[in-house]
Amino acid sequence: VVSFGQRRSGFFVRIFEQNLRDGRSKLGKGGVTEIALPKRAAQNIPMLLDFVYEDKLDLDADSAPAMRYLANQFDVRDLYSLVSSFIQGDLSEQTVTRYIAEAEAVKDKELLTIGMQIATAKFHLIPDEALVQIPPHVFQQLISSPQMNCPTPERLSQRVAIYARGRSDEINDEVFYFMTHAQI
Repeated sequence: VVSFGQRRSGFFVRIFEQNLRDGRSKLGKGGVTEIALPKRAAQNIPMLLDFVYEDKLDLDADSAPAMRYLANQFDVRDLYSLVSSFIQGDLSEQTVTRYIAEAEAVKDKELLTIGMQIATAKFHLIPDEALVQIPPHVFQQLISSPQMNCPTPERLSQRVAIYARGRSDEINDEVFYFMTHAQI
């Protein structure tokens, strides 16, 4: 089923076609295809299968980046379009930190870049409790971005302090120094 119909996986179509060409069409004679996936993406395989088999999709800011990754990895074009449209409509200063964290977890560089652009443009509007969702190494990139938009240095310092308090267990001397001496 994953290789037929409107919601088929181009990835599996290619594998099945290759197996047929190689004469491995009977069960037990075919090879094994191993796929390395980021953990967060692998956790969403059941949702991918729900879409392919049942046309069921329930997206939110936590699942959309992983589903976008899986749709791209397994070449499910309809899913990729649906998820990309969802993200485009949902991405705001309220949700951007979740998208950044999830894009980082599934190694989606394009989505991470888009999230970073929004976060730098609307940094002063991101809810305080949402800031801590950003991984420390990504937060460093964010606050050192030339596009950083924060109305005053004091407001930027407040935001950095909120982040440092919320992620205190992950902030070592080097990270703290960088965050407090960033050239903005």
